[in-house]
Amino acid sequence: MRDIAEWLEGQGFGEYAEAFARNKIDRDVLPSLTGEDLKEMGVATVGDRRRLLDAIAVLSRTHNARHEEVVAEPVARARSPEEVSAERRQLTVMFCDLVGSTPLSVEFDPEDVANVIRVYHESCAKTVARWNGHIAKFMGDGVLVYFGWPRAHEDDAERAVQAGLELTSAVATSDTAIGRPLAARVGIATGLVMVGETSGAGTAREQAVVGETPNLAARLQSVAEPGTVVVASSTRKLLGNLFKTTELGEQSLKGFAEPVRAWCVTGYEPKETRFEALHGGLRTPLIGRDDEVELLTKRFQQAEAGEGQVVLISGEPGIGKSRLCEALRARLLDRPHTRLTYQCSPSHTDRAFHPLAMQLEQAADIRPDLDPGEKLRRLAAILPISAAEEQLSILATFLSIPLNGGKGLSGLDPVQQAERTFEVLTGVVEESCANGPAVLVFEDLHWCDPSTLEFLNRLVDRVETLPVLLLVTSRPGIRVAWSDQPHVTTLMLNRMSKRECEKMLNSVTDAALLPAHILEEIVNRSDGVPLFLEEMARTLIEAQENQASATGELKLEVPASLQDLFMARLDRLLTGKQVIQTAAAIGREFTIELLERVCDLDGAALQNALDTLVGAGLLVSRQTASGPGYVFKHALLQDAAYSSLLRDTRRELHRRIAGALEQSSSDEPSLLAHHYECANIWQDALNCRLRAGAKAESRSADWEAAQHYRRAIYALEHLPDTAEYRQAYLQTVLAQIASGGEGYATEGERAEALHRINKAIELAEGNVPALARLESFKGMAWREESLLATAERRASVADAELQAQVARRYAYFLGNTGRLEESLGKIEKAVELCKHVGDLEQLGDFVAGAGRCYNARAGRLERSLEFAAMARGIAASTHDLQVRSWLAMEAEPWFYKGLWHRVVRVVELNLSTAWENGRWSVVLWASGWGAIACLKLNRISDARALLEPAMKTAARRMDDDYCKIYPHIALSQLHIAEGDAAAGLQSAKRALNLAERVTARLEIGAAHRALGQAYEAQGDRQSADELFRRSIDILQAIQSRPELAQSLLAYGRFERAIDGDKAEEFLHSALQLFKEMEADGWVEETQSALLQ
Repeated sequence: MRDIAEWLEGQGFGEYAEAFARNKIDRDVLPSLTGEDLKEMGVATVGDRRRLLDAIAVLSRTHNARHEEVVAEPVARARSPEEVSAERRQLTVMFCDLVGSTPLSVEFDPEDVANVIRVYHESCAKTVARWNGHIAKFMGDGVLVYFGWPRAHEDDAERAVQAGLELTSAVATSDTAIGRPLAARVGIATGLVMVGETSGAGTAREQAVVGETPNLAARLQSVAEPGTVVVASSTRKLLGNLFKTTELGEQSLKGFAEPVRAWCVTGYEPKETRFEALHGGLRTPLIGRDDEVELLTKRFQQAEAGEGQVVLISGEPGIGKSRLCEALRARLLDRPHTRLTYQCSPSHTDRAFHPLAMQLEQAADIRPDLDPGEKLRRLAAILPISAAEEQLSILATFLSIPLNGGKGLSGLDPVQQAERTFEVLTGVVEESCANGPAVLVFEDLHWCDPSTLEFLNRLVDRVETLPVLLLVTSRPGIRVAWSDQPHVTTLMLNRMSKRECEKMLNSVTDAALLPAHILEEIVNRSDGVPLFLEEMARTLIEAQENQASATGELKLEVPASLQDLFMARLDRLLTGKQVIQTAAAIGREFTIELLERVCDLDGAALQNALDTLVGAGLLVSRQTASGPGYVFKHALLQDAAYSSLLRDTRRELHRRIAGALEQSSSDEPSLLAHHYECANIWQDALNCRLRAGAKAESRSADWEAAQHYRRAIYALEHLPDTAEYRQAYLQTVLAQIASGGEGYATEGERAEALHRINKAIELAEGNVPALARLESFKGMAWREESLLATAERRASVADAELQAQVARRYAYFLGNTGRLEESLGKIEKAVELCKHVGDLEQLGDFVAGAGRCYNARAGRLERSLEFAAMARGIAASTHDLQVRSWLAMEAEPWFYKGLWHRVVRVVELNLSTAWENGRWSVVLWASGWGAIACLKLNRISDARALLEPAMKTAARRMDDDYCKIYPHIALSQLHIAEGDAAAGLQSAKRALNLAERVTARLEIGAAHRALGQAYEAQGDRQSADELFRRSIDILQAIQSRPELAQSLLAYGRFERAIDGDKAEEFLHSALQLFKEMEADGWVEETQSALLQ
């Protein structure tokens, strides 16, 4: 601490040296000291505190200036190679070029040109250092700059653009010996790079950055006009609306196969808050914060009555602090009040009064390009008429606006001027509430500069007697001296529940287009943080939209908008970064025992590192059955730590983890398989996946089993092509399709599955049973009837079990393609074969599924009910969970009979079993029929109670869009019944979209009918007429009598208003069909329509 003591002596504050030493104030802590800290340390007088703070600010600037001189040196000279480890990370790269340097070298003396280059380099070094960038290399007239390494900041893209704008301005105003103005141009790009690996030798050693991003930045610089900054789309997305930009369109750049979109940044775009600028486009409803909004409203009412209130809103990044303030603003729209917002900035924490100055400049619309006289006039315009000349002078000085021919205030020393400034700024606040209440918002206190914090501390005391509600938002860990005052409320925002996350995800535009398992993963990995959820959803939706075709697997990764946030937290670690990266390879949760086996640290050193990580809020400790353990506070933090590791490092870590798990006799084959896969140890991965698949099958977890077998096939494709390999491949594909649990979320997954089936068919040459199983599966799934016919011929000489399997698949194919009558013969054949085999569980599953379904849809309702009764009998005798889960589907034939009470009764008795066993297709179908039945009985709330959980939970847990169609039709009917025809129209459109996506002909016809009814409710008769006609045509073609009769009934009712005779014709046709099927409820409804 001697250097601090010497510095204090030199500043005339030697009496405080002991206090500084006692409180362990060193050079790292010194710049962050606040007036309140000094007061606690015993610096009693305001004057001494102000003078100390000013001296600290000067010291910080001096330190920065010294840093500017060395920042351009390669990292290797500041840090030894042993201290630098290569990483993968998101980096914002800036490339700056001095325009016209070659002509200058021809025209001027070399020494003059050298002076120009030196001045240019100095401008670059000072500007980059001010924005915490790192100059990687000077290349003559080019400068390569990194933002985000060696230390990340959560606003690195913003810092890069600010530096670029400032740099082009600084170069343009540089004073050089040649007497000619200079110009620079800047290109900026953001993306994934590998950084930190040392290249070169001797004085040429440097930390190289490898990846597309540096090249893109350099190429964008080449298309920038002199004095301008051009950014890539990757950077533009991270900037939100913080800056004014002009799109330059697609640019053809050297070395890039495809044109690249670019934007020119023309300046800063003032916004009231960073939230508005960065996340204004995320406009989902505020979920789960009703109590908090109510509390803020009550505090406003107290302030309105003259009892000033302060609310400190605390919560982790993305939790919704700013959204809560916005919600209050919306609540108070019709209540007169004044609003002032002060926004702290992560890149201006060392700039005195930055939030206050920005607020004044925005209120007065003071821009850098205005002359001093105009700035002064605009400032005067926002002050009250009664404002004294001195107030205007103080505020003008505060905003660095020249006065009196360039002279500022006279007669006041710096301390007096500071005190008077505090008074005037407080007066501005008091004036804002002179004619009514005011709401003041201080955003992001954790980025507050010391001077602003001093002002806020004073303001909190003053607010108590004013009609003011002061809202202060902050991240956890910020201590304020006034939190225990009686007029101050601390409001800690907690994470959302899983149900609230699902509700929020439902409100994200186009989120329903994402695969169900991806939606569930978004909810789980968001950890209840709204911003994380929205950013993940938005990123994946954009990724899906940007795919030229729907191929390729969607991957849930840390969104680019959140990468810097998490890397900044990791980079702040002095110790423990390697530990947290190692832990990230283990998983979200881990035991200290396993980590110790894998990590290079052990004993006390490892425990100290873990304690540091817990103290930093990155890990949470917990006791597990296996001993002391830890969990990452955020799933995305784990992802960020893991993704920063190089691939070779990851593989080695996973190899160690798998070895440690094997030694501990782990009984989790799927976990072992994961680590072996990541380590590229494919034979062990295969063995573990096969064990995991068998284990899942034994628990009737079909979907999980199919996924394990799919991963096993992936492992096989990395092994040598031997006879043993070919046999294993064939058997694994057969096991996968036998599990029956795999769906295809994307066209890419479907193409992958087709490749596997085709390869297995090649390998099965001469194996008749295997060929029959593979061809019948492919024929059913890819709708190739010729393969089904071939499989049927092959099976005819095989055993009854194989014949039954082929017949079942043929029946499914015919039913799903709308050939209902033809499917019935295959159904009867399959039922007889299943009875012969004696497999009751398989028989029960089939009669409850295809047997009941296709007979009902063909209008053979009694046979459908016979199959349903057969399924009930098998369920009772075998207690098979799969068959029992099917029983709620008996609602379908009763639905087609129009016996609404019976439909509801069946659903009420059996739906819970489907929920308990995760039979989501049954949940969706039965909930849809039950909801429509409730609507027929005028039980609208019961209909919603059935549909809401099905759509929010079950629909998100499966990828099969086919099962989601009828629930959307039911939802459309519900919206119309509730009087919301617009919502009904959207649900009907969604149903039709899903039906057409999977080519479900019956559902396409039913969705056309629902869409016609929605248009009818909106009064669009032309569209409704067209859709009703189309529905009838489709349903006639596939001979689905129950659905056709419903469409005839709907169209007949529709025509009543225009053409009575035509309406009666359609209604009589519907009545005839309903009578043939003995659909008593529908008969009654149709007869009623004829009488109207």
